[in-house]
Amino acid sequence: MWRSTPVAMVVVGSLAGSAAGQVQIPPRYEIVQITENPYKESRPAINNHAQCVFRGRLGANEFSDEIFLYDDGELIRLTDDGVRDTDPDINDDGTIVWSRGIGPDGPYGPTLEIVMWQDGELTRLTDDDVDDFAPQINNLGHVVWYKWIGGGCEDSNAVVCFYDASTIEQISDADWSHCSPAINDHDWIAWTRYDFCQEPWWDSEIMLYAPGGEPEVISPPETYEPHHPTINNSGQVAWTFTVDPDTGQNGIEVWGDGVVTLFTDSGIGPDLNDRGDMCFYRWYDDEETYQMWLYLKGEFYQLSDDPFWNVDGDINNAGEVVWSSGQPLWGVDIRLLRLVPANGMDPGNGPDIRDVRPLDP
Repeated sequence: MWRSTPVAMVVVGSLAGSAAGQVQIPPRYEIVQITENPYKESRPAINNHAQCVFRGRLGANEFSDEIFLYDDGELIRLTDDGVRDTDPDINDDGTIVWSRGIGPDGPYGPTLEIVMWQDGELTRLTDDDVDDFAPQINNLGHVVWYKWIGGGCEDSNAVVCFYDASTIEQISDADWSHCSPAINDHDWIAWTRYDFCQEPWWDSEIMLYAPGGEPEVISPPETYEPHHPTINNSGQVAWTFTVDPDTGQNGIEVWGDGVVTLFTDSGIGPDLNDRGDMCFYRWYDDEETYQMWLYLKGEFYQLSDDPFWNVDGDINNAGEVVWSSGQPLWGVDIRLLRLVPANGMDPGNGPDIRDVRPLDP
C-alpha cells in the first residue's frame, strides 16, 4: 500500500501574479530556436540524445498537423499527407509514437489511432472506432496511452492501455475516466483518474501501477484536482494540482517512497528526469503569460521572459529542455535548452551527465 503523507514544502519563488524576472541560463547550456515561422508547433518531447519530436500545424485547423523530428541541427518532416498527426513521443533508440487520424470517420473526422515509427517504418498499434490519445514510449519499446470511449458522466469515459511490444492490455479499472498516462523504464505507469460528475468542475486522483500489482491512489485526499503526472526511473511522480480554486492558481507536488511533498505553490506541467531535475512553467497575472522554469542540480532557473506562452516542457537526463513558445493559438515555435557542444563535439559523446544511471525504484 502506498503511503501518501504531505511532510515537507519547497516553494519556488513567490506566488503567481508577480512580474517575470530575467532569463537565467545554467552554465554550459544555451537556448536554440528550433523553429521560427508563422505556423504552430507544439507538444514537443526530447530523449537522452537531444533528439526532439513535435507536431507542426501547417494550416488553419488541427487536421493539418504533421510530425517533425529535430536531430543534431537537422529538422526532418516525418509525415506529409494531410492526415491529422499529434502528441508524439520518442525514446532513446529514436523510436517515435504518436496519435494518427486514420481510423473510421467520427464526428470530428477519422478517429485517432496509435502508430509507431521505427527505422523508417510505420506500424499501426490500434484499430478501432474510438480515439486513442497521448502515447508515451519507454526505452523497452513499451507504450501507454488513453482510449476515449465516451461512456458519459456516470460511466468511464477513458481507459489506460499498455502495449508490451507484443500485446495490448487495459491497465485501468472501468470506473471514472483514466487519462494522461506516463511510463518509466520499469513499466511503472502513473495517470489521472477523473470524476467528471462533481460540481462545479471535476474531481481527480493520481494513480500508480507497478507490474505484478494493482493500481493504487498516491495523491493525498486533501489535494485538489491533481492531474497530468510525470514519472521517472527513480520512482518519483510529480503532478499539477489546484492551490486556490477561487483564483485557479496551480502548484506541483512530488511523490516518492510513499511520501508526498509540496514542490511549489506556483507551477504547472512538471516533467522529471531520472536525477529529480524538473522543468515546469508558471503563470504571471500582470503579463498574462506563462514562463518556463528549470530545477537543475538543486538550483532554479527561469528560462524565458517574453510576452509569449512558454509551455509543454520536456526534460532529459542531461537537464536539456524542449518547450513551445508563442501565442496560444498561432505562431508557436519550439525552443531547446541544450548543452553547449565542446570543441565541436556533441556533449553526449563520452562520459557526461547524459550518461546518468538512475537508481532502481
